[in-house]
Formats: sequence, structure tokens, C-alpha cells
Amino acid sequence: MERIISIAGTRVASGSIARAIMIAMIILFCMIAVVSHTYAEGPNDVRIFVRGDTAVFMRVSENTETLLYRTQKDYIATTAFRLSPDRIHLAIIETTEGIINKEQGYYDVLPRNNLVICDLKGTVLRSTDDDVRNLSWSPDGSKIAYITGTYREGPVFRADGALVLDVETGDKIQIIKDFPHQSVSGCPGVGYSLNWATHDGNIYIQDATPCGGNYMYNTQSGKTVAVPYKGIHFSPDGKYYLAIIPEDGNYLYETATNRDITDETRAVLGGMPYSWILDRDHHLYGGKTTYVSPPSDDTASERQIVRAYAKGERKIKEKRVLVYDVEKREIVEEWVEKP
Repeated sequence: MERIISIAGTRVASGSIARAIMIAMIILFCMIAVVSHTYAEGPNDVRIFVRGDTAVFMRVSENTETLLYRTQKDYIATTAFRLSPDRIHLAIIETTEGIINKEQGYYDVLPRNNLVICDLKGTVLRSTDDDVRNLSWSPDGSKIAYITGTYREGPVFRADGALVLDVETGDKIQIIKDFPHQSVSGCPGVGYSLNWATHDGNIYIQDATPCGGNYMYNTQSGKTVAVPYKGIHFSPDGKYYLAIIPEDGNYLYETATNRDITDETRAVLGGMPYSWILDRDHHLYGGKTTYVSPPSDDTASERQIVRAYAKGERKIKEKRVLVYDVEKREIVEEWVEKP
């Protein structure tokens, strides 16, 4: 059964070519590495993918494809969708591009990411005008949690809350109204992400601002408390978790002891981005893509470079894929995918 890493797309802007490349590469890394789970794409040989920026397709066999959704916005990033754990619903983030004032480095018109939820027949069930930047399905696939915010100042996204949407009823609950440190100088709330954990059913929120701190929203009591973990991406059985360090990679910890066991896995996995496989207790899925060539600084504009990295428009040479059993500390599956 094929598997994919899926995560919502994000867009950035910068004042220089060099910075655009740097930001875009960080975003591409985060889209691969900062993943709550790796979802099976669907029953049997079903595969879901984006084509031509604007349409999401489902492939049920080599010669059969079904159009699930076509956006009226500017685009859907190649990673801007997530299949629900029960493989019934698909969450899609569609983006309206902003307009940047190049002289000031600010947006004259803010970009927006809107959420659409459809079934695997292409029927749209829910949509929201909330500006969505990060999302995670509940373990049973009935609800979806997401971060909201806006680009308030310059090309910097500011998180301003987190909500839970009930797919069947359309009801929304605000689980966080004001993020911790939001009003503190130097801690603008630009680095928040969340994960709806499988092992305990609670929602974990990561604060990657300079002030730091991770939190847990208890779905039973409705209370948010600080937690001692260095990351929020737990294995399905809860025994391990991943902490994502920007520009440094994944760190792996034992949950019960908070012990760093990264060195025990890096010898095998190297710097390869990886994430948890949803339907296995403590197996990691890793993938390292080799590209034919990067975009050229001489021929591409800032916008083209950012879009090329974030949307996966570079030509792929091959992708090495593996499945790693953390408990046994060994690779149990490995293969190479070629375009």
C-alpha cells in the first residue's frame, strides 16, 4: 500500500533573492519534516495528488483518474491536502496570493489560505473562510483542528488562534483565542503548529517563537496546560515523539523519559526527513528526494524561486524511501521511486 507525506502549503515573501531561496528551502523542509503522521493514500492503490496548481485528482488505477476538486483561487500547493485517518474525507487548502510592496517589504494585499473538505467522490462537504496555516485531523476523522492568523506586518505570518471544526455539523470551537507570548516583544507568534495525537486524543500545540514552550489542549476538560516535551509529533502508540529543529532536522525522544535517542537512529537515517506512519505503532517513514537541478538565480524572479521550491516544480531525479522500526532500531522496508 502506497503512502504519502501530506501537509498544508504555505507562502512567503522576502526582500532579496538569497532570502527567498533560504525561506523557501526552510518551508520545503518543514512541509516534509513537520508532519504529524504519514497517511495511507487510500484503500488498495488509491493515490491523491495535485496537478497544474489548481486541481486535486484521485487515481484508482494506472489508467483511471477522477477530478475531486478544482479551486477558483490562485492555486493548491502540491502538499496542501490531508486525507483523514479513516480515509473518507480530504482536507484541501487553497491559496489566494498576496501582492507585495517590494520597496517596503510589506503586503499591500494579504494572502489567504482557505480550507475545503470534500469526500472521495469530490462532493464538497465544508468550507471555511478562516485563514488556515496548519491543520491536523482527529484520530477518528470526524473533526479537524487548525491554526488561524494573518500576515499583519510585512511578510511575517502572525498566528492568532486555533479552532476545531466538526465535519458533519459544521460547528466550530475555539480552543485557543490568544497564543502565549503573543504580546511579548520578540515573540510574535509566527511559529505555531499543532498535532491531534492518536495515543491520548489530545491536541498538542508547539510554540516555536524565541520564547518557546509546548502545550496540550485536553479535549475532555477543555483546558490547556504546558507540557515538558520538546516536540509534539507523537508516534501512534505514544511511546516516542519527534521534535523538529529548523535547519537542523528531526530529533527523536522517548516520551516516558524525555530521553534523546536521535544518535541511535541518525546512523541509519542520516539527515533524511521522516514522519510517523499512522497505522503502525512506532514506525517512521522517510524520504529523500534528489532533483535534477535547482532554479537558477539568474533566470528566476523571487516569486518564481519561492513557488518552485514550495510547490515542488523542480524536476525529480529519484526518491529514496524507507520504513524504520524505532523499537527494533532497524529499517524494515526500503525502495527507490523514479519519476
